[in-house]
Amino acid sequence: MKRALALLAALTMALSLFACASQPAAPAAPEPAPQTQPAAPAQTQPAPAQPQDTPAAQDEVWSYALRTETTTNEYKADDGTVIATSSYEQPVLVLVNASGEEFAGSTPERGVTAEQLAACKKFNDETGSTGLWTIDLEAEAKDQYAFKSAEGIEMLPLVDEVTLEDSFRNGDLLSVLVSDYANLGGAHPDYGVRGWNFDLAKGEFFTLAELAEQPEAMKQAITDEIVRQIGESDMAEGFYSDYAELIADRDFFEAFFGEDALTVWFQEYELGPHAIGVPTFEIPYSVISGYLTGYGAALLG
Repeated sequence: MKRALALLAALTMALSLFACASQPAAPAAPEPAPQTQPAAPAQTQPAPAQPQDTPAAQDEVWSYALRTETTTNEYKADDGTVIATSSYEQPVLVLVNASGEEFAGSTPERGVTAEQLAACKKFNDETGSTGLWTIDLEAEAKDQYAFKSAEGIEMLPLVDEVTLEDSFRNGDLLSVLVSDYANLGGAHPDYGVRGWNFDLAKGEFFTLAELAEQPEAMKQAITDEIVRQIGESDMAEGFYSDYAELIADRDFFEAFFGEDALTVWFQEYELGPHAIGVPTFEIPYSVISGYLTGYGAALLG
């Protein structure tokens, strides 16, 4: 009996020890994380600036452009009556860059050359002249107003209007055409046409005759074409009977160069009465191509 109790007590103690040994150990308290300061940004030397391909780093590119500048005037008599008006549209040659800015300086800078400025000045000095007729509009209007007022005649204001009709640019060729309408108190208004041709590369004006290797032969070819066109027109009877001789007697022809043909003209009364107006004729380039110099052929393209 004592032996059995002893075995039971030993077994109970063993089970107790086993139970104690199998309990999980309590977790250890976490160690505090080390306190660190944020890293300072690395000190580096700035990279050298790279060259920029901008207008500030190199000369700008300037090209020719044509714009219109209009000047208007109103003239009055001493009593305040309007006796004349004028309006002049002047073709103005300017320089613009890629962004459309117009160069406003008068000396070479920012890539603009002295040759470009000289070309613009030469063109604008020539085209800036007023109408076709050399007349002091204000003085003429005052004289007429004084006379008609004394006679008790009503006077309508005199008028002179220059209008830019057309312009054409092909490479270095610039051609401009203007018309002039003037009512100077006569029985009917007067009309006229004027043109300029300019070589942008040379900065010089040129005439049709200067493009011809054989000027007289070119003139004859143009004359024959004009006579043919008049003869086939509905207004042939309205021209002077000797229009062919009058055309042939011209020293040469003024011309406007367009895309497909050149235009030549005569002023009022040269080939017919007022009813004919300002006779103009389109001459195909094929008519003159065989008479051009190498320069003329290259300029006309």
